[in-house]
Amino acid sequence: MKVVCIVPARSGSVSIKDKNIQLVGGRPLIAYPVLIAKALGIPLAISTDSQEYMKLALDAYTGSTGKLEADQIVTLIHRPKELAEDVGTELVVEHVLEKWEVAKDADIIVLMQPTTPFTTPETVKKCIEVIEKGCNSAISVRKVVEYPNWMITKDFEGKACLDVYGKPLARLLEEPLFAHETLIRQNLNDYYIPTGGCYAVKRGIFEKWRSLMVSPCKCIVVHRFEGIDIDEPEDLEIARMVKEKGLV
Repeated sequence: MKVVCIVPARSGSVSIKDKNIQLVGGRPLIAYPVLIAKALGIPLAISTDSQEYMKLALDAYTGSTGKLEADQIVTLIHRPKELAEDVGTELVVEHVLEKWEVAKDADIIVLMQPTTPFTTPETVKKCIEVIEKGCNSAISVRKVVEYPNWMITKDFEGKACLDVYGKPLARLLEEPLFAHETLIRQNLNDYYIPTGGCYAVKRGIFEKWRSLMVSPCKCIVVHRFEGIDIDEPEDLEIARMVKEKGLV
């Protein structure tokens, strides 16, 4: 089955300026997924609205030679202004598939985000393999440590705390069974969250449902450090610390 890879990297991040090219371990974030695609020999498309991002991605791929080998495919797809805002990733994928000739006969689409830099080639290969065995899609996930059952929210006025179901916390005292199930960790199911490191989906399935996650969808569970997703400034500092300490 023919596999192609897409790396989305818009320049207009709000939480961290130029988030996708911030340095972690001396390397811009955009370089991490680019190097995985290179290591696996997967044709690669970079979708971005920034010439600087395009150059950094290409430099990461070509390395010191500055040249592509005959069997290496890297395509730079300029993202139009309307897709350079905070829009759904699926819209970006659709745009790439429309513009990228290499992907016309692809069977599997892999999407990797620069903001999950510690994704490994092994994780990507696992996602591809489960699709080759029959799944419609696969995603990398990490186990959450903050159980939804323990979470609280606020009412519309922002004054009263409510449980995750939007009901008063006082009911925990009136419903011992509910309280027991909610507060005892050993009684809770495991929950997972997508890391953003790798999405893989059959091309035909994506075009039909316009989604990167379509059942049957296989979850590839990764280590907590591999699943670090950089969204806020503190996430970036944690990623840098993890890299500096050699934990990934």
